[in-house]
Amino acid sequence: MHKIPGEHIYEGILMPGYHPPEIIEIFKNFQMHQSDCLVTAYPKSGQTWITEMVSLILHHQNLEEASRQPIFSRVFWPDFCHAGRVSHSYLKKIASSSAPRLLKTHMLYRYLPKQSQQKRVPMIHVLRNPKDVAVSYYHFYRSNALFGKFRGSWDEFFNLFISGHVAYGSYFDYVLEYWNECKENSNVLFLKYEEMLTDPREAVVKISQFLGKTLSSVSMEKIVNYTSFDSMKKNPATRISAITDAIDESVSPFYRKGMVGDWRNYFTEQQNTIFEKTFREKMDGSGLSFDFGTNVTSKM
Repeated sequence: MHKIPGEHIYEGILMPGYHPPEIIEIFKNFQMHQSDCLVTAYPKSGQTWITEMVSLILHHQNLEEASRQPIFSRVFWPDFCHAGRVSHSYLKKIASSSAPRLLKTHMLYRYLPKQSQQKRVPMIHVLRNPKDVAVSYYHFYRSNALFGKFRGSWDEFFNLFISGHVAYGSYFDYVLEYWNECKENSNVLFLKYEEMLTDPREAVVKISQFLGKTLSSVSMEKIVNYTSFDSMKKNPATRISAITDAIDESVSPFYRKGMVGDWRNYFTEQQNTIFEKTFREKMDGSGLSFDFGTNVTSKM
């Protein structure tokens, strides 16, 4: 079975090596402020896209300045440990940064900082249909050294994904935990990847209103254009391979297709049947709906 470098099981959840147990414990007690914004998402759900939008909205839509600063320097990832070692200097840098701070995490809800769980900090959670997440995650596993550059087949990865034996565990359990804990919380904004693709301007409107920011129509259009899939793919400040050598884009680019329904090019009929059964068992009664492309929407 494939192994992620430094992987470990933390309370039953498979964690990558850049989340050693020490940083998870530190993150639980990380000091958040009401002026912060935390963006959360299961991997490959559109988090990088959202954080770039939020960064521009929070910091006065200065596109020229943003283009000179890599996204990782504008968005803090407090629970990430380079080479699996806790960087206390990085944590101090975050702690001393001026408001408003923008932070991201893939961590499960139960491991979020106390202030986030106590509903004191604005949080944006991104949702994407799980079939496309599975395909995108497969390619991410293949190209990312931090995930061991998976060399197995799609069929092998599908079995890992559907069984929850991937980094951060079961997609279904992960999403349901956030949904059940936060769906009634006015301090949490849920955004859907597919709706953002259809109407990115509306996503900018929702985020700006949620954060109490007023944008002109001109600023909105600039942000929409700046954060389009093609723009972010070409922009050195957001093109992840230009920032880190962990991603091998000759295997699969970080910004791959950015479309809805690509799962149809991978799922066999049998895999789709298995997936649908698992989806119903896990998500039934949740009230969540997902757009799987070509006018196929599933509501549970």
